[in-house]
Amino acid sequence: MGQGEVVLAKHVYEQVLQTLDNLVYSEDLNKFPVSATSSPCPNSPLPSLSTSGEPSIERKENGLFSHSSLSNSSQKSLSLKEVKSFTQIQANFCISELQVQLSGDLTLGAQGLVSLKFQDFEVEFSKDHPQTLSIQIALRSLLMEDLLEKNPDSKYKNLMVSRGAPKPSSLAQKEYLSQSCPSVSNVEYPDMPRSLPSHMEEAPNVFQLYQRPTSASRKKQKEVQDQDCPLTPPPSPTVDEPKILAGKSKFDDSLVHINVLLVDKKHPEFSSSYNRVNRNIDVDFNCLDVLITLQTWVVILDFFGIGSTADNHAMKVLPEDVLQNVKSESDALPESELQDPVNTKLDLKVHSLSLVLNKTTSELAKASVSKLVAHLEMIDGDLALQGSIGSLSLSDLTAHGEFYRERFTTSGEEALIFQTFKYGRPDPLLRREHDIRVSLQMASVQYVHTQRFQAEVVAFVQHFTQLQDVLGRQRAAIEGQTVGRPISVFSCRLGNEHDTALSIVDPVQIQVELVGNSSYQNSSGLMDAFNSEDFPPILEIQLQALDIRLSYNDVQLFLAIAKSIPEQANAAAPDPVALETSSISSYLSGTSRAGEEIREGTRHTLDPVLELQLARLQELGFSMDDCRKALLVCQGQLKKAASWLFKNAEPLKSLSLASSGRESQGPVVARLISGVEVKAESVCICFIDDCMDCDVPLAELTFSRLTFLQQARASPEGYAHFTLSGDYYNRALSGWEPFIEPWPCSVSWQQQAASRLHPPRLKLEAKAKPRLDINITSVLIDQYVSTKESWMADYCKQEKEIDSTTSEDWMGSSVDPPCFGQSLPLVYLRTRSTASLTNLEHQIYARAEVKTPKRRQPFVPFALRNHTGCTLWFATLTTTPTRAALSHSGSPGLVPEGNGTFLDDAHNVSEWREVLTGEEIPFEFEARGKLRHRHTHDLRIHQLQVRVNGWEQVSPVSVDKVGTFFRYAAPDKNSSSSTIGSPSSRTNIIHPQVYFSSLPPVRVVFAVTMEGSARKVITVRSALIVKNRLETPMELRLDSPSAPDKPVVLPAIMPGDSFAVPLHLTSWRLQARPKGLGVFFCKAPIHWTNVVKTAEVSSSKRECHSMDLDKSRFFRFCVAIKKENYPDYMPSNIFSDSAKQIFRQPGHTIYLLPTVVICNLLPCELDFYVKGMPINGTLKPGKEVALHTADTSQNIELGVSLENFPLCKELLIPPGTQNYMVRMRLYDINRRQLNLTIRIVCRAEGSLKIFISAPYWLINKTGLPLIFRQDNAKTDAAGQFEEHELARSLSPLLFCYADKEQPNLCTMRIGRGIHPEGMPGWCQGFSLDGGSGVRALKVIQQGNRPGLIYNIGIDVKKGRGRYIDTCMVIFAPRYLLDNKSSHKLAFAQREFARGQGTANPEGYISTLPGSSVVFHWPRNDYDQLLCVRLMDVPNCIWSGGFEVNKNNSFHINMRDTLGKCFFLRVEITLRGATYRISFSDTDQLPPPFRIDNFSKVPVVFTQHGVAEPRLRTEVKPMTSLDYAWDEPTLPPFITLTVKGAGSSELNCNMNDFQDNRQLYYENFIYIAATYTFSGLQEGTGRPVASSKTTACAELVLDVSPKTQRVILKKKEPGKRSQLWRMTGTGMLAHEGSSVPHNPNKPSAARSPEGSVILDIAGLAAVTDNRYEPLMLRKPDRRRSTTQTWSFREGKLTCGLHGLVVQAKGGLSGLFDGAEVVLGPDTSMELLGPVPPEQQFINQKLRPGSGMLSIRVIPDGPTRALQITDFSQRKSDRSSYEVDELPVTEQEVQKLKNPDTEQELEVLVKLEGGIGLSLINKVPEELVFASLTGINVHYTQLATSHMLELSIQDVQVDNQLIGTTQPFMLYVTPLSNENEVIETGPAMQVNAVKFPSKSALTNIYKHLMITAQRFTVQIEEKLLLKLLSFFGYDQAESEVEKYDENLHEKTAEQGGTPIRYYFENLKISIPQIKLSVFTSNKLPLDLKVS
Repeated sequence: MGQGEVVLAKHVYEQVLQTLDNLVYSEDLNKFPVSATSSPCPNSPLPSLSTSGEPSIERKENGLFSHSSLSNSSQKSLSLKEVKSFTQIQANFCISELQVQLSGDLTLGAQGLVSLKFQDFEVEFSKDHPQTLSIQIALRSLLMEDLLEKNPDSKYKNLMVSRGAPKPSSLAQKEYLSQSCPSVSNVEYPDMPRSLPSHMEEAPNVFQLYQRPTSASRKKQKEVQDQDCPLTPPPSPTVDEPKILAGKSKFDDSLVHINVLLVDKKHPEFSSSYNRVNRNIDVDFNCLDVLITLQTWVVILDFFGIGSTADNHAMKVLPEDVLQNVKSESDALPESELQDPVNTKLDLKVHSLSLVLNKTTSELAKASVSKLVAHLEMIDGDLALQGSIGSLSLSDLTAHGEFYRERFTTSGEEALIFQTFKYGRPDPLLRREHDIRVSLQMASVQYVHTQRFQAEVVAFVQHFTQLQDVLGRQRAAIEGQTVGRPISVFSCRLGNEHDTALSIVDPVQIQVELVGNSSYQNSSGLMDAFNSEDFPPILEIQLQALDIRLSYNDVQLFLAIAKSIPEQANAAAPDPVALETSSISSYLSGTSRAGEEIREGTRHTLDPVLELQLARLQELGFSMDDCRKALLVCQGQLKKAASWLFKNAEPLKSLSLASSGRESQGPVVARLISGVEVKAESVCICFIDDCMDCDVPLAELTFSRLTFLQQARASPEGYAHFTLSGDYYNRALSGWEPFIEPWPCSVSWQQQAASRLHPPRLKLEAKAKPRLDINITSVLIDQYVSTKESWMADYCKQEKEIDSTTSEDWMGSSVDPPCFGQSLPLVYLRTRSTASLTNLEHQIYARAEVKTPKRRQPFVPFALRNHTGCTLWFATLTTTPTRAALSHSGSPGLVPEGNGTFLDDAHNVSEWREVLTGEEIPFEFEARGKLRHRHTHDLRIHQLQVRVNGWEQVSPVSVDKVGTFFRYAAPDKNSSSSTIGSPSSRTNIIHPQVYFSSLPPVRVVFAVTMEGSARKVITVRSALIVKNRLETPMELRLDSPSAPDKPVVLPAIMPGDSFAVPLHLTSWRLQARPKGLGVFFCKAPIHWTNVVKTAEVSSSKRECHSMDLDKSRFFRFCVAIKKENYPDYMPSNIFSDSAKQIFRQPGHTIYLLPTVVICNLLPCELDFYVKGMPINGTLKPGKEVALHTADTSQNIELGVSLENFPLCKELLIPPGTQNYMVRMRLYDINRRQLNLTIRIVCRAEGSLKIFISAPYWLINKTGLPLIFRQDNAKTDAAGQFEEHELARSLSPLLFCYADKEQPNLCTMRIGRGIHPEGMPGWCQGFSLDGGSGVRALKVIQQGNRPGLIYNIGIDVKKGRGRYIDTCMVIFAPRYLLDNKSSHKLAFAQREFARGQGTANPEGYISTLPGSSVVFHWPRNDYDQLLCVRLMDVPNCIWSGGFEVNKNNSFHINMRDTLGKCFFLRVEITLRGATYRISFSDTDQLPPPFRIDNFSKVPVVFTQHGVAEPRLRTEVKPMTSLDYAWDEPTLPPFITLTVKGAGSSELNCNMNDFQDNRQLYYENFIYIAATYTFSGLQEGTGRPVASSKTTACAELVLDVSPKTQRVILKKKEPGKRSQLWRMTGTGMLAHEGSSVPHNPNKPSAARSPEGSVILDIAGLAAVTDNRYEPLMLRKPDRRRSTTQTWSFREGKLTCGLHGLVVQAKGGLSGLFDGAEVVLGPDTSMELLGPVPPEQQFINQKLRPGSGMLSIRVIPDGPTRALQITDFSQRKSDRSSYEVDELPVTEQEVQKLKNPDTEQELEVLVKLEGGIGLSLINKVPEELVFASLTGINVHYTQLATSHMLELSIQDVQVDNQLIGTTQPFMLYVTPLSNENEVIETGPAMQVNAVKFPSKSALTNIYKHLMITAQRFTVQIEEKLLLKLLSFFGYDQAESEVEKYDENLHEKTAEQGGTPIRYYFENLKISIPQIKLSVFTSNKLPLDLKVS
């Protein structure tokens, strides 16, 4: 066959394949179920040929190669039985040239993709034995041309070239060929065995079920049926030897040569001759060069259906039955087939193969392999591979790679020798030494790595896959399939989802799989099976890049949703009352009882200590009732109560049930999976500010290479490794700047379960070795502040809106109002029809819409303002930096590729839009898509292309950065129109043909400014600006010298505004005049052309003459012209040399200034006049006025008059006056002199500004009339009259030192009006030039009355800014009382308040809440102590007196008549010269003292030294009381006694924490007949044979005073004759008969000598069962047996055995007045119960042991005085409940918030530490601070938070260029060897903080900061720049606008400050060496102007 040409379109190609399939398989279709044709795995179960390293071009997925050729396939359908005889087959196919053109299908016409030319293509097919087949293939040369490359001469035209290939054909393409079904020869491709897999690299995908069935899958099914059939091609007769192809020599220089010999295993000589090898393949490849061009290869692969098939990109769900079929069939495969392997031998030789990667414009890299020899054997499933590679090289072909071309090279003959052996069969018993063996020998290699090249190659590969992805999606869409879009999250408005959707989570592809648990220890062989249930798999989630975009409004939305969920849940839950009535109530009976208990508990608030004890008992699992009972029985002793409960009560079941249920939930999840692992290449969270008037990115946090693992075990734990980086968006530059440099770190966490001793704890640990570098720039700080302000403003606005809308009425009609968040509407919805339902919905939505008028307006980031005076057109252009640079450098623009739009989306040009003059048009560069701010990181430049009418288009201007930019515009030569300007405005003019026939070239200015938060406004204008600094609107007139009769008058410029002269009029003459004043334009035009130097200012005067006949009226003004900083260079392509001379380009600002301005810097009105001129007027304080008619070329005599100062000496101002200062003399009515300060500033030639000020303002804030004079002067200062004697002057007094002879000192006295009969005296002189002080003003009283003294504070403030010439002297009261409390307060000096009780004394002062009052002591001779009283609390008594003349902070205590305490917080601060004493409420503050009475007796306390009985306070047992001193001036001692008689008294120092003192109290006993109290006891059973009266008689032992006999009497509390005392020796002393003793001595010290004790009446001991009466006797050692008593087993016995005290006459003897006797113990004899008449016990008069332990302990800032019973302390000390007492505030808090039980522990270890860089706006780096070796250990417990922080080393470097001191701060090194080496960290912080009730109080147990010695070296320049960086330079300028009403400012009302309390505060910095260096030359911006 000669030449052949084939054109293949993709759809035709696929149709041909389908046809072939149908031809081959037509008979077989009926034999198979339909599902069988679609096997999920197209690979045959046999080892396949392509594993042998066949050239990759032959491995295609749906390509022709995977289908058998016709000859083989047709034979395949014959069954073995049909073959009767064998015919030898010899076939030969040869074609000299075959040309195949592949055409695409995605374009409209047939787009040729590539052209393939095969030369000398030969195939020889020989079958000369039934069991063998021999195939030989040869191809001389191959050429593949790229038809997408339009340039015929391009060197990238040829994609594949073999050596010696023919030249590219120049034949024209025939476009009229038939495309329907051109004939195709199927010998076009080499014939391959049918067991080839479709594709090797790709994982089998689930969508393959739905792809067209491939031959391999069918073959597999066929083989299942015909088991006798061999696995190789069908058998046929054969000759013994395969025939060698004739003329073999001609293949030597051919490209490829393939020999295949296939032998069936049934061949008789299969073992002997062929060594059991089924396949012998020999492949010999010569030289092939391949060029990889991205888009062409993507399309080629797409043609063959590789990579970009629709199925890969479409989402399909598999039907279940198909899956079932597949599974069952795969199970049914016979074993024999799987066991019989195909033995293969392959020899591969490749002489050379080179691969060039090519980008659109340049080559990227070249890889070449030479002399590849490989030999592969697959015998019985075992694989042996051996071979060698001669050389391997990789070259960098990019422009940047010229230095290192060779990236990877090998040396020597053989670069690599490899040998591999792998067993195919399993080895369960592990008998083999190994499963696989690899041996590699490598020659020396050289590899050169550069980041750029590596990144380029990676990007190339990624681009390739992206393009495949795009194409695949396109195909899927064309086929009408749903594209398998990755999941994503959007926020939108309901009803308008499409337009308002904004992405929150960008589309992302997520791969989820369950993988085996790596924690399983695999100790045995690889193939071991283990019980997978024991080791659940891990859920592994993999994703490439996850982008989350969170905006302000999104967060608000989420918060609103989160807030509404609990409300809705509550609304949905049914009423608990209804629950109890339902059937569930019986089931819940146990719990509902507990619920009632809790509800009941909330009604009456328990005492905190009791509450705590109950809670602790309940924690043991008992009911509230049982716990209460236990505490009562055990008298409040917790330990005993607990043991009582365990003995007598049953624990609740529900608690244990609930806890076990909770635990059982965990393992359910853990049983399914043991953890979750997330792996992500990058997770990026972008924060967007779309609050109010902007929508721009704020900042972005990126977690790269993130690995996250969460174990779901019993104690969950996990870890995460990632690299963190952060960027913020610089709005002024529209670009990202890093604030966190990439920082790899790892975080781990562990949830420790709760144990018996510890609550659950979460442990977090963060570690990082590299340094965390943070950049803090001025811009970042500014943006943080401004964003915070706008967010807060918006948030507050929303709060207000919510408040205002809540009261809105329902705007419904027939439908009931829906109650949002309640269950009510559900009822309505059930009962109404659907019509009313929709109506209801509409109304709900309508209401929602009306209620929220604030919708998210789409934010348009740019606006263009046209100030050129002409119409202009603009287009937006988005480009890349490279393109922008090329266009600016003047090089020709890039020629766009034919399909440039397909690839390059970076270069976008919009439509042109027209903007009329004066218009503003908002615009944006890219439409705001759902994926908002997606491309902000791409380096894109946003440019404007502008064309102004009359000129050519200017080169593009970048508008991302704020600033002023300009371009030159050449005149438009094509413009035929003779008119320019704007058709809509009236500035249309015929342009005068002045110099040229066309317009002059102009400079177009683009001023980019930021308005609002983020909107950029581009103002297009000329470079000539007129600024009106006059007070009247000014008109501008422009005319051309050649046509003066056609002027243009521009609209008036308003005062303070500026105006850009229209572009086409900048070279015209300019004149100005005020609008509407009846004057002509100024005669002399304003010329700017003669100002040529940058920053040079030229000024001159102008006059406008009046139009009236009155020629005296002029309007005068000054013109100042300044050349701005435009460069002088003009581009030659726009300006010819002559044009440069003629056309001066404007770059100037023209200021119109007044001639004279007067500024009043006095605090009062002034009148001014100019002598001899009709100029005068009145000027308010702080205002200024321009004198438009004043002529500075003449002398001006200025005069000023003030109220009370009618006369002045006028000031002469001559022409040519420069800056100077002068005094002006004024005289008041009494001819007293006042000198004013006049400062004259010359702003430009002939423009003067005159500031009028006074040297001193004397501002009186004392509330008293004050008179001032210069010290030693004869008269009072000017401006003071009789009214100043009577009351204080509200306006400041203007003061100067008028008398030059006297010293510059001032003196003052009280005005006479306040004490008419007294004599006020002058105080000592004081200076008015700075500082603060105090002076005492005396008033001498008549007679012998003591003089009055007023203390006045003096505070001098220097004026700033324009008030620099004035000192403000404030005379303030020494004391200011500020009421910040919620009460009305009364104040008085203690002397007057003492003894007043609740009455107010004469002369008291009162203030309302929120107001303040001036205070002076009424009497200086009394103690200066202040008292306060709450006026709005009934019966409140005056507090004690306290000092107010030093800084202090304390509580003050006031009581009502019942003794109840009321507290106020007093804060005394010295501000200026005034002590401000502020009073505030204390409900948020901890009290200074607390009395905790944990004993069992009531205690009375009082402050030591306070006599008044009403100040004695009782603290009941087991309660606490807050306290503050009644008298703050008395010593800090508290006196304690036990309430009732017989207690000692104790004084406790509240500042002493060491002391542990004892307080004794007498504790007498009653000896009671137990039975008579039995009616009151529970559970003792009914009394036996006795009336109820006896059981309730309450009889105790008493003594008859006459007989001294002991009788029974009814118990009377406090009756002394019934009280007894047991002594240490066991005697019962009678208290009623002894003298009351001194209670301050312990009771043990009392001798029993003086008392009488219990004895028997008889002289001798009782015998023979007689009864002996009891009586009192003196102690007698001889009678010790009858005087020693003890209580045993409920009986009172004496020293004699068998005798007990009893009532005479048995049970009937228990009556009031009955005699008591000692008699025999009957119960001992009978061994029965104790008879009632013998039951006696001791009852204490008071509970407790009689000895109290007292100590003072700190509890945060509160000092607690703790009172405990001594015995209680002793018993507790031994027990495990050590912490039972004392109960602290924290424990009570813990009880109230049980949720805070979870503990937290955080460990942070940063070895590299933190690096901090400060960068200012210049931008320049100021300092770099490095803190290394940072360790943080933070523990949060329920009771305390602990922090330990250490920094190993600290260093701050000065980063300014040219600095002499590079180190600003460092740890001082050792100066000599003798010093002790301190190895500790540079800085250490230890803190323990207690949780506080209030957010306003922070309580620290201790805070200790220790540091090493530091050296600080500061340079002046750096110091000033740092101050500027932190905003200290702005403070000055803000103060310049001095408030003229400064003297009337009230004290600022700050909020309640946060208070910090420290029990222990220690800051230890041993030494700081400080050096300050001056700088030689400071920049101007750092100097004081």
